[in-house]
Amino acid sequence: MACLDELNQKPDKTWIGISRSTGEMRTFETLGHFQQYQEALGCRPIRPSPYVKSNAGQNTIHTGFLEFKPRDEATQARFDAMSDQWEGVNASEEAVKQGVFVEDSAQPASLREKKPQPQQQPPPTPAPAPTNDICSIQ
Repeated sequence: MACLDELNQKPDKTWIGISRSTGEMRTFETLGHFQQYQEALGCRPIRPSPYVKSNAGQNTIHTGFLEFKPRDEATQARFDAMSDQWEGVNASEEAVKQGVFVEDSAQPASLREKKPQPQQQPPPTPAPAPTNDICSIQ
């Protein structure tokens, strides 16, 4: 019997205690049973990790933030420095030059929607200089 260094709750609400030094694992029905076990051995208290159902990829409440997903994950993996399949700086720079990979978009540059450009209007023509219809000779 060894002091347990880690306590994790399982989905069925039981607790698994783990000793990192010996690899020993013990199951407890309640948190109270675990605490009694630790106290009986004179072990230091540890913080338990309760079970939390994973909701990866799902928003539980609307945040207003958009979630971006690459349109072509294979291309993204080849040219994204955060990927294990990254081909390196030179490959990424070359792909950006060719428009295959766009750093700020998940879509190739040739397929991205072009932003409408405001039309340049010619400057207004100046009003003609006023003419004097009255002629006076002095």
